[in-house]
Amino acid sequence: MARPAFSKGFTLLELLVAITVSSILLVIGIPAFMQMIAGNQRSANSADLYSDLAFARAEAISRNLQVGVCPSDDGASCADGSDWRQGWLIYANTDNSTAGAEPDADEAVLASHGEIEGQFSLTASGMTTPILFLPSGRSRSDGRFELCPDDPDLKGRAVEITSTGRPRIANLDCGA
Repeated sequence: MARPAFSKGFTLLELLVAITVSSILLVIGIPAFMQMIAGNQRSANSADLYSDLAFARAEAISRNLQVGVCPSDDGASCADGSDWRQGWLIYANTDNSTAGAEPDADEAVLASHGEIEGQFSLTASGMTTPILFLPSGRSRSDGRFELCPDDPDLKGRAVEITSTGRPRIANLDCGA
């Protein structure tokens, strides 16, 4: 029986070399890919918070009344504490109250945001809760949100609010 001029397929040696090269590439590539995903989640989470704070400020100016932003775990009422990881709520503060259970029954919920994506902590520092934007666009208190990843190799982000009410995003070293 004559052997064909060329055979179709792989030899066992070629298959083992291909599997070995693929395994090495996966071992090198997966951690970098996971870090890229975490970096994208960090950017998305800080952009969501920034845009919601800018929205609250714009609503306060356009409605000519106070607009509050507070942590919320159900999307309908404010929660106590400074942990914002579960989400937040934006509401029209028509009675200009600064404490107590917000929003009141007659106050409209303008927007809400659910739990943030990924393995991050989100805490507010230097601010009173709820964060109130005045009809002039100014904020009653200034401070910052700290979005810190569980991965120590990844930098965090800070969303800062100045007394003018304008939010801004800055890089943050969470280990310091």
